[in-house]
Amino acid sequence: MSTVRMTLVGLLASALVACGSLATTICELECDCEHCNDIKEELECTDREAEMEKADIYGCLDQWEAWASCVENNGECNEQKADWSTRGPGKCATGPVGMSCTTGADCAGYPGSTCDGTQCVSQQCADMGMPCDSDDDCPGGEDRCADEIKSYGECMDKATSLSGAGPW
Repeated sequence: MSTVRMTLVGLLASALVACGSLATTICELECDCEHCNDIKEELECTDREAEMEKADIYGCLDQWEAWASCVENNGECNEQKADWSTRGPGKCATGPVGMSCTTGADCAGYPGSTCDGTQCVSQQCADMGMPCDSDDDCPGGEDRCADEIKSYGECMDKATSLSGAGPW
């Protein structure tokens, strides 16, 4: 009876540790932002826990924790899009629309554009040409956790590489 009781206590303690883990914390942040239902949140959190355990098995737990801490501290929720991300906003800037002009009327075919010297220009996302009003309208900003992602990926690649393993 005491063995069963100790096993149950051990399982309960393990569950409590997992509930308070960094994996669960970032999962809950993502799901709170993205409005996950209970089933999706449970699956997402299970996946994050498995990811953390895999990193531990391969000796990459420090790198995984650095990445997860970065996600926790630098991630933001775009409430309009219900999207949790560590990417900063893209850049919204004035750029040419590819049409010459002499007056603003020449740019009438491009909503929101004006004549600037001899070129029609408008607010658009850098390198994309999508119309925008602010940086928040533009996807593809720099990932604030890029260094941590790279470090974790390199660790996992090194740990799981079969190069030099010799013949089987």
